[in-house]
Amino acid sequence: ASEWYLFMPARLAAGSDDEAGQDFQEEWQKLRRAMAAKIIPENEEIARLARSTREKLDKWFSQRPLVADRQEMIAIMESSDGEQLVGNWDRAVQAYLALRVITEESGKEKALKQIRDLLAFPVSTERRFDSPKKFGSVVKQVLEEILDFQKKLNEEREN
Repeated sequence: ASEWYLFMPARLAAGSDDEAGQDFQEEWQKLRRAMAAKIIPENEEIARLARSTREKLDKWFSQRPLVADRQEMIAIMESSDGEQLVGNWDRAVQAYLALRVITEESGKEKALKQIRDLLAFPVSTERRFDSPKKFGSVVKQVLEEILDFQKKLNEEREN
């Protein structure tokens, strides 16, 4: 299952101490496991799990602000290991976007641009959509850039 829409909410829920957040995160993991278990998953099971995940997400969101605050985003970034942050392109982009959200100071554009450039899709006149440019070969570099940027943010916060 693609993590594009739910990676950060699931990470936020995993660190949550409220029952609705934990319920959503557990149901999301069940859905992901079911999608990955077979080449062609069973339609009815996936539809049931997707509905249940959506219901639990709606319940959790109805009990909290829709937008995570800056401290929550920082906590997610700090508590995630490399695989959690950049295990695939969806996760890496969400980590980059989280850095954009929590970075309010100016002068950081160059470091963020390097990360963005590593995640960029290739420009092609022949195809409208394409996969991320050689993402597998830049995963380590993306992780290093994100962790380095995060370290600099932490040092600035402590000073």
